[in-house]
Amino acid sequence: MLDKIKDALQQLNSVLTLLTANNEKVEEESVKLDNQKKKLEEKEAGYKGKDAEFNERETKIKNIESIVKATENAKKLMAEAKTLMANAEERQKIQEGGFKKLAKDRASLEKDKQDFQISNKKQVEALKKERGDFDAKLKATKVISAALK
Repeated sequence: MLDKIKDALQQLNSVLTLLTANNEKVEEESVKLDNQKKKLEEKEAGYKGKDAEFNERETKIKNIESIVKATENAKKLMAEAKTLMANAEERQKIQEGGFKKLAKDRASLEKDKQDFQISNKKQVEALKKERGDFDAKLKATKVISAALK
């Protein structure tokens, strides 16, 4: 019986040795898995950092795109402003030409007015003289008429 117990103990001892060896292997595998888990967590943290960096880059790109759009709109507005300025300059030249023509016409009208006034004065003087002559003839006629009566 002692031999059986001894055999059973030896078997148990060999099983225990195998279990201990297996336990060590499991612990080594557990350490390896823990290390892999840490590496994966580090990679994940790196990816999260890169994700934040990509989000920041995307935001910057959107900002740049909006700046580009604003710049394009500003260029269009500047082109329209140049066109409006050219049109305004053209209109101003036309207006200046019109003002010069008006000034010329006004000067011409002033001259015509002065000429007309001078002509009217001459006619008035001629009419006054004619009236004076007529009045003199009328007086003479009245005197002659009175003398004949």
